Amino acid sequence: MALLLLILGFTFWYLFMGSKISDASTEVIPGESGTRSLVVYFSRAGEFSGTTDATVSATPNSNQIMDGSDTEAAAKMIRQLTGADLYQIRTERAYRNAFWGTAATAWIENALDMRPDLAAQPENLNNYDVIYVGYPIWWFNAPMAIGSFLEAMI
Repeated sequence: MALLLLILGFTFWYLFMGSKISDASTEVIPGESGTRSLVVYFSRAGEFSGTTDATVSATPNSNQIMDGSDTEAAAKMIRQLTGADLYQIRTERAYRNAFWGTAATAWIENALDMRPDLAAQPENLNNYDVIYVGYPIWWFNAPMAIGSFLEAMI
């Protein structure tokens, strides 16, 4: 029984106690003057070694024009097309760089309907008429960080 508790405790620590994100900001990157739209995106921080891009998933970035993950590149493209402001959602704790660590954490968060704490939140979203929300698909759903962000908007 003690061994089982030790294994469960280590698993919880490994999956949910990633390093604390300290560089998150409430600052929204401004778009065109007078814009009333915002592009918000979630992209997992960190990179795998080699050509694999871990900012969204364990797949390489298919966008050769812009740096960053596919989700970040799509958010920047929407920003260019609309002139919208831009904001990246960041969780309070980083997800593991190892694919299986992130996949397991995402699965548990989804199965238990857990909402990870956010590292920061834009100060005022009432100034926007349109908010575009971009994210990767984890376990056939939006990452639970999107739920944290949307619930905080209410």
